[in-house]
Amino acid sequence: MSFFSDERASELRELFFESATELLQALNDDGLQLEKRPGDSEIVRQVRRTVHTLKGDSAACGFQELSSLAHVLEDALTPELAQQHGGAVAELVLNAADTFQQMLSAYRSNSSEVPDGAALRYQIDELVQSKSLASAAAPTVQSTPVFAWSEYHGVVIADAVKRGLKVWEVAADVDANCLVPAAALQMVKSALEEMGTLLVITPEEAAPTQKFTRVEAAVATGYDATHIQQKCTIPAVTANVVVRRAEKAIEEESEPADQSDLLGILDQDQTKPADSAAAHKDSNAVLQETLRVDAEKIDSVLNLVGELVIGKSMLTQTVADFDKRFAKDPLRAKFADALAFQARVLNDLQKQVMKIRMVPVEHLFRRFPRLVRDVSKTCDKTVELVVSGQDTDLDKGILDMRPASHRLGLSG
Repeated sequence: MSFFSDERASELRELFFESATELLQALNDDGLQLEKRPGDSEIVRQVRRTVHTLKGDSAACGFQELSSLAHVLEDALTPELAQQHGGAVAELVLNAADTFQQMLSAYRSNSSEVPDGAALRYQIDELVQSKSLASAAAPTVQSTPVFAWSEYHGVVIADAVKRGLKVWEVAADVDANCLVPAAALQMVKSALEEMGTLLVITPEEAAPTQKFTRVEAAVATGYDATHIQQKCTIPAVTANVVVRRAEKAIEEESEPADQSDLLGILDQDQTKPADSAAAHKDSNAVLQETLRVDAEKIDSVLNLVGELVIGKSMLTQTVADFDKRFAKDPLRAKFADALAFQARVLNDLQKQVMKIRMVPVEHLFRRFPRLVRDVSKTCDKTVELVVSGQDTDLDKGILDMRPASHRLGLSG
């Protein structure tokens, strides 16, 4: 059953590819930042938000291979993994951006051979397994949970808090003696559902053979932290149960919202737009509001403005002829005032339309850091990339790869 007409589906598809291109550029930027600051948990969370958005959008368009691969990557990316394998995680993110790009190109060209991402899956498995081995070899200590919620989970929790519900975040480590982690997940889930409304839980589901070391959840309940901790502490199943109020986490860190869901963007003309001004004020990053418009429509408006300019010239000539024939007519002054007002407004309109049609070149220069990084790594050189002309993150972008030093200056 199709929910959209062919025209609507085509519009959704094109919007997805445009949005996905921006998401992949963000992945490249974040991967380069991870190379500079390995183990930075904020960058890891930002990468997870980007991958989560790509996963949801690709699923909405029916690109299941891409959605599945993005889901695997999202689950694997954790701050703990980045702290243990900082450089390898940065390499993983950059390789993921390349793999996603190949898959998008295949989708866009309607190719029957879509890359399966086997190499990327193997790289993810290697990192996850090495993390599990390191955790098994390390002594058992009670660590503070990070609660790296996905963008969707974060929205659900924040919405419950705003509605005045008493929300608790719960983290329970799977006991080393528990042979079936999936059973621990189900037991913790049942305990939380008995106490109140279970908002989110990760992992959401698990196969009997799946290995994971921690269950994290958010529950809306009137019970206190001590009671929740006691109910979730199950002998030989869970250990090191940590409970904290979700309100404190939201106050400590207000994560910026990702791009809107594609279905919501398409239906904006049928529903009342939400007021997002407050969300933008509270965000850590300043998000630029943009409106996607077909280039042909902009060209049509530009042509119409050109016709108006021609009409203004014709009207100016007509008023001049009127002045010569009726020099003493009192309407001359009114015509002159009206013509001056129209000319001023039309000139402003023409300037604004010309600005709209201008295409920024920032997206072109944003590709340079990744390109220079790959070349410098291949050549075993150290390259410092300097892009000047605009106050962006690319200014003073330094890529430190290996011994010798070269400088590449770019002015824009």
